[in-house]
Amino acid sequence: MPPFFRPPTGSRYHPKAMEHLKSVLCAVDLSECSKCALEQASRIARRDGATLAVLHVIEPRVLEDLEEMMPEGSDVRKGVLDGAMRELEKFGAGVVPPNTKLEVVAGEPIDTILANAKEVAAQLIVIGAFGVTGAGRGAGSLALKMARKSPISVLLVDGRHAADFRAAMVGIDFSEESTRALFAALHLARIERCPLHAVHVFAPPPLHYQAPTPQASPTYQRQFQAALRQRLEALVAEQRKLVGDVQVTCELYEHTSHGQGLIDYATERKIDVVVLGTLGRSNLKTLLLGSTAERVVRETPCSVLAVPPKA
Repeated sequence: MPPFFRPPTGSRYHPKAMEHLKSVLCAVDLSECSKCALEQASRIARRDGATLAVLHVIEPRVLEDLEEMMPEGSDVRKGVLDGAMRELEKFGAGVVPPNTKLEVVAGEPIDTILANAKEVAAQLIVIGAFGVTGAGRGAGSLALKMARKSPISVLLVDGRHAADFRAAMVGIDFSEESTRALFAALHLARIERCPLHAVHVFAPPPLHYQAPTPQASPTYQRQFQAALRQRLEALVAEQRKLVGDVQVTCELYEHTSHGQGLIDYATERKIDVVVLGTLGRSNLKTLLLGSTAERVVRETPCSVLAVPPKA
């Protein structure tokens, strides 16, 4: 079964073979931001016909602190887990479908979420971009770590986006990773029924004012941008055929920094969700964000879908 939000590679792929999302995992910490994440996850799962699992993780140190304060022989763990399950059921009432799997587990958050995602064969993890500490600009530390380590796509939901995404955006630099991100963005835009902005941030060819070159002429600049736009539109058209009818706007955005250009574009156009491809692996086999992706995840004031490299 092909992973969700991963575009096809090779000529053997045919659009009819594309499978929809089958399983979504939403990890919640019972904060307002994670309530927004749960609403997004429920809607995505419902619209794409996927099953939904909801997980709440209790860190071991919480249980250890309580066990130290309670009389010897008290079953602190069972009491805490049972109480957390009751809270989780209330938290999800009216939001999740009746057949949703709810689970409370004690463990380290990142590793426990990833293990649970593997257990339920999740193709997408949805979490709040920030936790009980409240909103900032961009994702919090746990969300960023999840985006770094997850081998599957992670949607980091901004707490200010409880409703449908009204506009999505994907950054395109013509790498394999950004092509995968484009496919993911098209799929997400189809599910959310929202327009998609396919954005290529570029810096114009260098201008040599003291020694004019052909690259400095206005004609060359126009040709340069026309070639970029043609390449962007061709890539979008190719991937769009595989997903279906999605409203897409192709945009060239001039900026000296690719990452800051994406952030500025998302802010100016009031984008609700930015889709990014992540890059690379360390020697410890831990997925790392590329520098551009990490900057956008940290600083962009909206939700982010992080799409990992091909496994």
